[in-house]
Amino acid sequence: MRIKENHKLQNIANDDVIIIDIENSAPKVLSFNSTSTFLWNKLLGVEFTTESVIEIILTYFDIDQNTAIIDAEKWISILQKNDLIEE
Repeated sequence: MRIKENHKLQNIANDDVIIIDIENSAPKVLSFNSTSTFLWNKLLGVEFTTESVIEIILTYFDIDQNTAIIDAEKWISILQKNDLIEE
């Protein structure tokens, strides 16, 4: 999978957000925490899998493998739900 590059991470009032234009509706603002921002920046322009996201989380953050798996799957799910990645 790959992050769609037509969406840009922006810093607005010290919050990292992505503004998602929704046809016939008001734009949606998706707020990122520091881990989400890190993953977005690390994986932008790169093919990745759930396993590679887990590996990045385990490499850069002091958490156990089960937590990394849950966090990676949740992050990917949020991106999929908001149509921010292509399979």
